[in-house]
Amino acid sequence: MNPFFNELPALQGVCSINPLPHSDERKLFGNPDRGLRHQIDFIVLKNPPEEDPAAMMNRADALVAAHVDYFAGVHPTLSQSYVYLTDFKDTKVLPDMALEQVEAFLSAHRKYGIRALLRFTYQTEMDGTGEASEEVMTAHMQQLFPLVAKHIDVIHVYQAGFLGAWGEWHSNQLPVDRKRLLENILAACPESLFIQMRLPDFKNLIEEGDPRRERLSHHNDSVFGAYSPASGGVDPGTEQTKQVERESPYLPIDGELFWGGWSRNKEAGGYFPDPFLVIKWLFEQRYTSLSVMHNYMELGPTTPLAMRLWQNVEMPLSFLKENGMPIDPAYFTDDQGNNIRRSAFDYLRDHLGYRLKAQTLAVQGRIAPNETIELALTVNNMGFAAPHMLCYARFVLLNEAGEEIGECPLGSLAKWYNRDPIHLDNREIMTHTANGKLTLPDKAGCYYLGFAACNNAGTAAALANDTPFVNGINLLGAIEIK
Repeated sequence: MNPFFNELPALQGVCSINPLPHSDERKLFGNPDRGLRHQIDFIVLKNPPEEDPAAMMNRADALVAAHVDYFAGVHPTLSQSYVYLTDFKDTKVLPDMALEQVEAFLSAHRKYGIRALLRFTYQTEMDGTGEASEEVMTAHMQQLFPLVAKHIDVIHVYQAGFLGAWGEWHSNQLPVDRKRLLENILAACPESLFIQMRLPDFKNLIEEGDPRRERLSHHNDSVFGAYSPASGGVDPGTEQTKQVERESPYLPIDGELFWGGWSRNKEAGGYFPDPFLVIKWLFEQRYTSLSVMHNYMELGPTTPLAMRLWQNVEMPLSFLKENGMPIDPAYFTDDQGNNIRRSAFDYLRDHLGYRLKAQTLAVQGRIAPNETIELALTVNNMGFAAPHMLCYARFVLLNEAGEEIGECPLGSLAKWYNRDPIHLDNREIMTHTANGKLTLPDKAGCYYLGFAACNNAGTAAALANDTPFVNGINLLGAIEIK
């Protein structure tokens, strides 16, 4: 018998599911498709030092491993992964050697359990250095996106990229028809992927009513929470910001602070971002992910930058209440019910994306051989965003050996919003119910009920509850058939 099973309560009628103790937060760090993320820059070389795929894999592996090690303390499961094709800006057809390097890079993500916010790009400076023509970019798409489809299990979203400095769609010197470029990206990129755009104005190249718009999301590469001349017009109260707020319930949103080196340079207008303004911004626009590279440790572990300083800034409950932001009492109290301190950084880290907290489980029906029971699990999403990528949820029945002997599919959890997606002023946490039926075995004995939710790679999410999480299954309780 699995030792975890000894801890499970007997299920009968309506049962409360205990919340996650404050000391067990690490249980949720591995949840997929949410949270703080890496940034990894991979350069595809025209003359790589290695010649065979195994050696290329070693180079890609070392790069990803170094990032995983550097940020081990915050356990990112996502990476904004740039693939620089600068060496091939004048080459219309990518050679096999270039494609093998890209494939090695994506394979390294799989090895380390990282999902990519993938971006192909060329230009490395704002003066046009390294940019490719529209003809070359469009030709490369036809070769690159089949690789994306092949490795789609390690792709969180695709970021439009290709054009401009760092693929941000600005500072290009060569003429480009942006609408045509975007339409070519939409046509070539696998249909199951969201495509994130640097600014809402770029998304709006595709007209309202065009169904392709539903795939176009947002990544804000200059999150300030306040006005900034570097925001591209995504400032408090602007139409671009209002558009993101309207669309964000249905889309995965990503962003990053400005670099810490700039923040420290007051002569250049830099300043340390206000944690409360930033967190309020992330909440209102329902961010799924945020860079932990920017303004954290990019100047090394001994140079304190904004997000590391936020670890010493307490997150007051009064601020959260005033702004209608999620407050889980169990998150702010210890086992004796005493208030505990949470920093602004803690709160940001733990509430980006989804945070699914089960409340009750109702079991109706006769507990007897071959009988069918009805199940209703109520869940609150205490995070900033919906679990957009949790595409397959189910109830699971296990025997005493821990083997799955039955299941009830529940479908996607993408619409498990944290709050009303239409009436944006309504900040009340929504309750979602997973309803299902299971037919019990024909033999007497003790069986165990679980709830599982995973993405298209099969990576499962843990509930924010005091429940065992074993082999991707949240174990809820025991069912004894006599």
